[in-house]
Order: sequence, then structure tokens, then C-alpha cells
Amino acid sequence: MAAGAEVVGPYRTVKDAVAFVSEGKISVVLLDIRLASESIAPVATQLADRGGPFVFYTGYLDTDEFQAKWPQCKVVHKPASSQMQVGAIAEVLDRTRPPPRNIRRLLTLLIVSLVVIVALVLYTR
Repeated sequence: MAAGAEVVGPYRTVKDAVAFVSEGKISVVLLDIRLASESIAPVATQLADRGGPFVFYTGYLDTDEFQAKWPQCKVVHKPASSQMQVGAIAEVLDRTRPPPRNIRRLLTLLIVSLVVIVALVLYTR
């Protein structure tokens, strides 16, 4: 994929998608609300239970049921450009990305730097 991701799938049945999600090797998932006549809800539930980010990509206009059940998800309506799809995926990844491990140290350094700057400004007056 031009955005730098490895695409796996597509999975054409909910059973196949659930089996793949069970393997746990997923960064983010783009889900159609329906696969043939099946609802994708079992896959979305499994992802949400694992804390896995996902985006709904659908031709259905009425997505209220899905947005009510998974308010953290993003919905992209078909047809959508690849840029819109990648943007939605990036947005949910940013929301779920944990803070850097050294955030406390970085914040401490920032606070110390600010104190030093304030002290220097006060000292030079």
C-alpha cells in the first residue's frame, strides 16, 4: 500500500475475519459493516474487547447503531478516496497510541527548562 502499510485480507466471511483477529497480529482494521448478508458486529466486538482500533467503511447511510455501540470508531462512507481511508486509519491510530514511555522524563525536562528560562529572565532584569 502506498501509505506504508501491509494489507492483509480481504476476509469475505465474518468467520474468517474473527479467526484472523484471534491471531492478534493487527495494528488497525478497516471493516465493512456487512460481509454478504452477515453483520460485521462480532469482529468489531472482538476488536473493541482487545482494544484494537478499527474504522467502518460502508455504503450504508444509517450507521447510528454501530456508532452507538462503538462511539470510538470512525465511519467512512463509500465511495471514499484512498486518502480519506488512510486519514481515518491514521486518526484512530493516533487516538489509541500510548504515550511515549519516557513522557515523564520529557515533561520533567520541559518543566526544568521553563524554570531555568524564567530564572534567567528574572536574573537579567
